[in-house]
Amino acid sequence: MNSTKTENLFLRFFLILMQQNDSSLRFYICKMNEMNSFQHLLEMCRKQNTKACLLFYKMFSQRVYNTCLRIVNHRMEAEEIMQEVFLKTFDTLSYFSGDEKAMQGFIGKIAINKSIDRLRRKNSTLLFLDDMEIDIAEPMEELDNENMKIELIKEKMKLLPPGYRLVLTLHLIEEMNYEEIAQQLSIKSSTVRSQYVRGIRRLREELKEKNHNR
Repeated sequence: MNSTKTENLFLRFFLILMQQNDSSLRFYICKMNEMNSFQHLLEMCRKQNTKACLLFYKMFSQRVYNTCLRIVNHRMEAEEIMQEVFLKTFDTLSYFSGDEKAMQGFIGKIAINKSIDRLRRKNSTLLFLDDMEIDIAEPMEELDNENMKIELIKEKMKLLPPGYRLVLTLHLIEEMNYEEIAQQLSIKSSTVRSQYVRGIRRLREELKEKNHNR
């Protein structure tokens, strides 16, 4: 799909989305369900069908936005990145083959890449230079999620320095292992592990302060 055409299409269906009510799309969703939904949806998106693109957007936009927001920690930037993610996704649909679950992984990787690129542009020292590798032989520390609300953990993660927040987000929420994170960030897995340990400790301090102030 031509990138200029993709941008025009995205702008068109985004404007329509602002004017649509949910009932107008429910009819289309029901129609899609009658046609082996997701594969047909992809095919219609490749043909730049506006309603299909709207439905695709509604299926994945919240997940994409949440991923971007957790990484960049800025609502307006997360919205901007989300638009870039969908532009990239629609521009590469012709190369995609898979089901809805595969698309979640596909579009999730684009969201992570775009968000990390934004962080790199803002702060070139963000992504953990090798000379920060210390304490890598220490045992791992994990959070006791049973005694803490997940939403509280996510909220406190926003207060962490960007580097710690990024590693914790990719490992705890995006469920990437150390090797995958290291490859994503072009650093050593031992550096990722060190940053994760430090990040967990800092997060524990934030959570203890929250409990102490109650």
